[in-house]
Amino acid sequence: MGDAADETETDEPDDLPETQGPAVTVAHAAERLIANQMEAQQAKLAVFRAFCTAFDKTAAQFNSGHELSFAKEFSRGFISYWDDALNGAPTRAGQNVNNRHGRDGTAPTYAAMAQKGMAQTRAPLPARLGPKPRKAPPVQPPKDDLRVFVRLDDKSPAWGYQGHAIRAHVAKTLNLGTERMPQIARVKTGWAIRASDREARDLLVERQDDWAARLGAVAGEGVQKWHTYAVADCPRQLTDIWGAAVDYDQAIKEEIKLQTGAEPIDVHIAKRYSESSDQPTVTMIVSFQAAIQRRWRLFGTSRLARLIAKTARPAQCDTCWDYHSRYACDRKQACRRCGGKTIAITTASSRRDLGAHGQLVRLSKIEKYAVRKIGSQLYRQANMELERATQQDQQQQQQQQQQQQCRPQRLSPTSAQAPDSTTLPPPQEDRSESPMKRRRRNVSWTPMNNRPQH
Repeated sequence: MGDAADETETDEPDDLPETQGPAVTVAHAAERLIANQMEAQQAKLAVFRAFCTAFDKTAAQFNSGHELSFAKEFSRGFISYWDDALNGAPTRAGQNVNNRHGRDGTAPTYAAMAQKGMAQTRAPLPARLGPKPRKAPPVQPPKDDLRVFVRLDDKSPAWGYQGHAIRAHVAKTLNLGTERMPQIARVKTGWAIRASDREARDLLVERQDDWAARLGAVAGEGVQKWHTYAVADCPRQLTDIWGAAVDYDQAIKEEIKLQTGAEPIDVHIAKRYSESSDQPTVTMIVSFQAAIQRRWRLFGTSRLARLIAKTARPAQCDTCWDYHSRYACDRKQACRRCGGKTIAITTASSRRDLGAHGQLVRLSKIEKYAVRKIGSQLYRQANMELERATQQDQQQQQQQQQQQQCRPQRLSPTSAQAPDSTTLPPPQEDRSESPMKRRRRNVSWTPMNNRPQH
């Protein structure tokens, strides 16, 4: 311990100056500070007394109403201010005054304060904004239609095949898995096979010769969107300057290409003009792969081409025949023609003959008569009470007719000759009438001129 103390003593420098002088005293400074504060306090009290005297004289002028209430509020604020000032607390008025002075200590002018107040006023509210525009959903690219259409003629055996059999045949022929052809459906022109990807679709189209022959298919092709136009009042025949007929199909195709600048895919005459040849003009149906962006006509005599835009038909339920999906329909079965609720009427009146390929065909007049006859028979079987009532009505009508035939007929007074008694049946008394009516009928009427005079 002693060694450590010796080391600390030796570490201190020996050349520090030693301070010598009188002791520190604060009594004189305190006395001087007290004297200054007392002088300041006396000055504040003198000012306070003077202001109070002047305030009382001024406030004596206001004795009633709003003036008196405002004078009281002002006096309270005045006393509160002087309470803070005498106690040495910061006053609100003093802070405002200090803040209003500039950096150099000079008081601002009225013009500067007015400009500052105008700058500090609240900016006008912006005009009411409308609703925020909704962001449009992103436009998705159109999906590829991966269907391959198998075109069949009227005599193709594939009309009677089932869908899974056709898919199995195509998959086996092309050595392609059935998962690459997930769906096959019947369409108006044959069958439609939906491929899973583009490679499978292209393979079906390229190698259609391998699998189409067994099905009796005319062609197998992908989806093609056609833009079809109807051109009315086209001439039925075309001749040259010598009157000889020219090739109509070749001439019409050349004219279409000349007027539109595009090669047509299909050109044919409308069905209603194809059978009758007595009309001088026809309507041509022309199809293109792309839409024509200008107006055009054929041979300068036809009407302007009209784009055929077909709208999708709404789905019609085959249970209640209303326009909605049939899968969610829970209504009662109704007749398509008359809206009947009975099975007999529904069976008879909604009957159709299925023509080729399962398509509906209109019934002839004789067939319609037979259907109505069968429907009436089925209706009578289902409604025996109505039939009995009709039979009773018929019997009553027959009885009335017989009674009318049995009544004697009166002869016309203009007839000069009496009928032969051999030709008339013997008179029979009608018992159906009441005795009063019979007596009235047997009384003879005598005119006034022929009565005997007394």
